Amino acid sequence: MVFSNSLISGTLNPEYMAPSGGTLGTSAVLNNPYIKSNVMPFAGTMDALYVALVTESATTSGSNVFTVYKNGSATSLTCSVTNSTTANAYVTNNGTGSVTFVAGDIISIQVAPSSTSNVFEFVTSLHMH
Repeated sequence: MVFSNSLISGTLNPEYMAPSGGTLGTSAVLNNPYIKSNVMPFAGTMDALYVALVTESATTSGSNVFTVYKNGSATSLTCSVTNSTTANAYVTNNGTGSVTFVAGDIISIQVAPSSTSNVFEFVTSLHMH
């Protein structure tokens, strides 16, 4: 398992984060799947992506799509979480898809909100074996 958390606010631009945590890439230089990433130390399969988020304020309807990237390209392992219109609401979802990787692959997670009024904190976990 790999755990991470971060904060996102007020942008429709997709942002990337390393699966091990840290901040989101919010500048043009830092916001790419190679800078905000982890190098896999072993081979295996990721077969689940779980996301839980808490809205900090009432948001518009919409969703946030989390996608695992491997070597700079989107994989089929995704998770979509629908926004709550209630402040401090906790919502969770598990993803679909899977991805195989080898030692040395670059792994990152893209967060793509559908509304600029989204302000939320989230936690992700990946199941790997």
